[in-house]
Amino acid sequence: TNALVNQQFKVLKSYLPEVKINPISGETDEVHPIRYLLKKYDIFVMTPQILVNACDKMSLSEMGIGLLIFDECHHSMKDHPYSKIMGMYHDLKMKRQPLPRVGVACNTTT
Repeated sequence: TNALVNQQFKVLKSYLPEVKINPISGETDEVHPIRYLLKKYDIFVMTPQILVNACDKMSLSEMGIGLLIFDECHHSMKDHPYSKIMGMYHDLKMKRQPLPRVGVACNTTT
């Protein structure tokens, strides 16, 4: 998934060159608190486990995320990080807290 993060980052950057985009994966050298990064960047491209780990420090609603897009979500199973994220999303919904919009993406081959 680190390769997917880099691939998606490059595509987004080519379409949105003026936007501050930050790729985060297990291969990322720099480690900054999520609160710092949320103030510095407009878009994050990350592995789902990175977001799950960040939610240990602050909730999805505290992060102020407006849009979550899940790529390759067909791999999601019971304990997959995508399932954990959607579990957090469901908890926020039940508490009637602000929610990000959610989108999914997939690649099809013929």
